[in-house]
Amino acid sequence: RTAIDVTRMSNKVTVSGNTVVGHINTHSCTYTSITNNTINDGMILIRGKNTIVSGNTVECHDLYCLDIEEMGIEGGHIITNNIFKGYCSMKCYLSNISITNNHFIVENVLVYGDDDTASVIRICGTEAPDKQEGAVISGNTFEAVGITPKYCIDANTRIDTIYNLVVSDNVIRGFKTGLFLQQSGATQGKNLVVKNNMLFVTYEGILFGLVDNTQIVGNTI
Repeated sequence: RTAIDVTRMSNKVTVSGNTVVGHINTHSCTYTSITNNTINDGMILIRGKNTIVSGNTVECHDLYCLDIEEMGIEGGHIITNNIFKGYCSMKCYLSNISITNNHFIVENVLVYGDDDTASVIRICGTEAPDKQEGAVISGNTFEAVGITPKYCIDANTRIDTIYNLVVSDNVIRGFKTGLFLQQSGATQGKNLVVKNNMLFVTYEGILFGLVDNTQIVGNTI
């Protein structure tokens, strides 16, 4: 159910200081600001470009805490200083998305398809070209509570390339695998930086495949 729905093609809309049960949705919007809201049993959906999502507390009981799927060729979103609790899953599509200084209290995650690739952040490609570029995931705390998900951050198996990804200064607790950044096919990801993360996991810390010019520096695993 939707509590606040910002109509398509809106520009410079501020959604701030609300307490709602349900979703806050924006469709094909530009320069939207979603700040300091309390969302009970809902999620934030953003589709468009250059949205700021900051200072929100989101408790999600189903599917995604944050949905940034199906954005065409847009991007540029800033997701910072939020608390996500419950169903902590989000898809990270397209380019130049910043996810920083958030606290994820992970009580459940979404399983994609029939496999067990459940994760908090899934890095996904687009249809044309099939790549994800310029994402920054930094300074977040991912804390699994009562479950042990297979991955914290993973790359969609359909993706061909990840370019210019930075994963730094995160704390990851209670997962089987911290970072699963396996490329598919014969293509190579380029310019990946994984730096100064603290990973407390039960199986694998960081897994790469088919990557070029990658730096793995200063992590504690």
